[in-house]
Amino acid sequence: MLLEKRNKSLWSSLKTSCKKIFSSSKSKKSYLEFSLQENGEIDKETEKEDIDCQVERERTEQISNYAEYPLVCKRLRKVYHGSAVTKEKIAVRNFSLTIQKGEIFGLLGPNGAGKTTLISIITGLFHPDNGCAWIAGSNIITQAEEAHSKMGVCPQDNLLWPDLTVEEHLLFYSRLRGIKPSQEKLYIEKAIKEVSLEKFAKFRAKKLSGGMQRRLSVAISLVGDPAITFLDEP
Repeated sequence: MLLEKRNKSLWSSLKTSCKKIFSSSKSKKSYLEFSLQENGEIDKETEKEDIDCQVERERTEQISNYAEYPLVCKRLRKVYHGSAVTKEKIAVRNFSLTIQKGEIFGLLGPNGAGKTTLISIITGLFHPDNGCAWIAGSNIITQAEEAHSKMGVCPQDNLLWPDLTVEEHLLFYSRLRGIKPSQEKLYIEKAIKEVSLEKFAKFRAKKLSGGMQRRLSVAISLVGDPAITFLDEP
């Protein structure tokens, strides 16, 4: 938010902190962008965020009905703690994002930017050090099993069994997702069609090319019509 003299009590409580920041800044802006932590202190990690991140964070913080969105992330943070020979690494810093139904969002960044770590947090492989996320209304921490049932995941590396066919892979994952036996065939055929593997349904995974194996991994993430699908370098 913008720090203005609208609220005298707020201005008084922040005056000292803001003075230090203004005096060390070379910016000619007449205001300071910041966020308050729950304890009332200025959140240093939001001071330097760009305007797009700021707008998205503020929009996300106003959401109350998480069930309306396939994904809501609020202030996710993950730190890899250092050792005697390595420094502490902040992999995900104060990440906020809202994905709407029908939206395709691409997460771009150089190696080590935290993309895979972020997906790992949302999908339950890692626990966040701070913040939370919701999958179609289900909390990834307190309602993990329910959240997992609503998402599809295509990991960076293929998780396939060489001697299982395309259909057998999808049948296996359909049952893991809890799809009713009467609906298994319908969902399997739909997933195969969505990645154009109809001619290879009876092929074993080891007989597929690298590109075809990648398509199978995508199909696995789509089976059962999840609320959201995460594709890590598909």
